Amino acid sequence: MTEIPELILLSIFFYLLMHLGDSAAINSIVAGKLSDKLSQGISIEKTTIVASKLPFPLILIIQAFLIENEIMSLKEYLFYAILHLIPVIAMHIFMIRNANAFQKFFQKIIFFRKRKSLPISILMSIYSRTNDVELIDFTKEFSIKRVILIKSFVSSLAYVFLALGFFISFSFAFYFEDFRMTISQLTSIFHGIGGLILAFFIDPMISKSVDIRAKNEIWVNNFYSIMFGRLLSYIISLFILIIYFLNVNI
Repeated sequence: MTEIPELILLSIFFYLLMHLGDSAAINSIVAGKLSDKLSQGISIEKTTIVASKLPFPLILIIQAFLIENEIMSLKEYLFYAILHLIPVIAMHIFMIRNANAFQKFFQKIIFFRKRKSLPISILMSIYSRTNDVELIDFTKEFSIKRVILIKSFVSSLAYVFLALGFFISFSFAFYFEDFRMTISQLTSIFHGIGGLILAFFIDPMISKSVDIRAKNEIWVNNFYSIMFGRLLSYIISLFILIIYFLNVNI
């Protein structure tokens, strides 16, 4: 029993790390747009998203271990699931309020990418103190007036499936103990739905708007609409888990 808190903390850390990378990735497009290196920005965004998925199998292994060994009740599991979302919400609020700092980091990666491989460029962006990098400020701060409701809604819908999917899937295993392996595969369905919404609606929308050469703020509004939608998805997911938690007796 002494290892349970450590496993939960490890799972929370991996979950936060995964969503940190996934959420931050879109700032690479902003960096590419401002530095007039859009193709590199989009390329680094895709790489960052893929890299952010690396902790995901570890999270699933931890969740599966806890459930298969019947270490906790469903109510305890949902309580720990709620704890996963709270730091992610705080992180995302910080990211929205400090979009300029995040996109500047990606500008540094783009700068070093001209001479180095991507992993080396990331390390140099973290540790290098060179003054040779001319960083462009992203002066458009977040405002609720920038949010386009339909785009935020679609964004939040996609990320609810991605943020909540495996928690709901694994919670069903408590009801159908003989089919735990089968039910755990529902995670793929939830993530597949979220991924399809992103692929068909969100990614084309932001890519098209940043590709427009006209000096307008459509791409800025789209950027903040996606970020705000993602924040809403975490809050909605949190409320779903709380309601689920309050109505469970096992």
